Amino acid sequence: MVEKAICFLFCGELGWEYLRFQGYCRRMAIELKNMSGSKYLFFVCTHEGRDVFYRDFCDGHIFHKWWFTLNSDNGNTDFGENHGYGKVWLKDKDFKRLKNWAGIVIKQKYGVPCEVVSHGLGIKYYMCYETQHMCKITEFKEKEIWHKLKEDYLFGFNNIVAICPRHRKIADGRNWGEEKYRELIDRFMMADIGVVICGHPHYSVCLDLRTQYGVVNLTELPSIYSLDLTLCAFEDCNYAIGSQSALPVIALGQGVPTIMWGCEKIRHSQIYNWTNTSCLFLEDQTYSLSPECIFENSVEFAHNAVKWNPSDNMEWQMLRQGDFLPQEKNKEK
Repeated sequence: MVEKAICFLFCGELGWEYLRFQGYCRRMAIELKNMSGSKYLFFVCTHEGRDVFYRDFCDGHIFHKWWFTLNSDNGNTDFGENHGYGKVWLKDKDFKRLKNWAGIVIKQKYGVPCEVVSHGLGIKYYMCYETQHMCKITEFKEKEIWHKLKEDYLFGFNNIVAICPRHRKIADGRNWGEEKYRELIDRFMMADIGVVICGHPHYSVCLDLRTQYGVVNLTELPSIYSLDLTLCAFEDCNYAIGSQSALPVIALGQGVPTIMWGCEKIRHSQIYNWTNTSCLFLEDQTYSLSPECIFENSVEFAHNAVKWNPSDNMEWQMLRQGDFLPQEKNKEK
């Protein structure tokens, strides 16, 4: 008999949710189920579409977009990924209200008392350093959409590459630029390599590059599908490409050989690469590498890169070396 519900609450950037929270929640859920059988129900309250991370161990989900909408000044603001971690839009008092709201909604919806387990504001909370129970994500809802897109636009391609054109409207020095991504995509098309453009429409470029034979642009579809469809696409891609950001790291976790460029090579290609999947990281402090350079490196990389199916579950822990993430240098399995 169910005695209690636990709701996992995350509010922040995609990469931190993948690396620092969903694995912690999976570990907690598995341990409680092993200890108490079916006494608990597990839910997640997260950003729209990210429930795909939790489907293998959670019983349901809610999205906190509606809470932000109700509590914004103009009534229709989605705070997206730009809050938490010391940002001005979300304070501790607001976060407590959000936790209370999540607990009330779960109790009303499912009729059981609910405890909310949350990732705190900021990334230095002790919970961030607990052992993560990672796994390859396989519980997709949008398989039919992806398979139809693949059948219609990528039929006959022996090689498919996932392009992750990360972009932030507030320039942070890491935007590679739409023109470069466009040129890179053109080079793959001329080489008879199919292309899937992956990412959230609010945080990507190449949005107006229409889906056509040889190119599937997932950012054309509603954002609620973005992550699910991207993970579906990774299953059929030979490798993934993008500047340092969340999606290339997630591609590595899905066993997809990945090319990244930017700074902090060890951090992204080794520390965050919990599956030890093949990764080519091109150091580029100014994010000014040419599309020609990326393409030429990808051709050589593709000859030796082999997709790897990671084991279902892995215990993984980041060791705290200091107060800030860039200071982390080690990992354990």
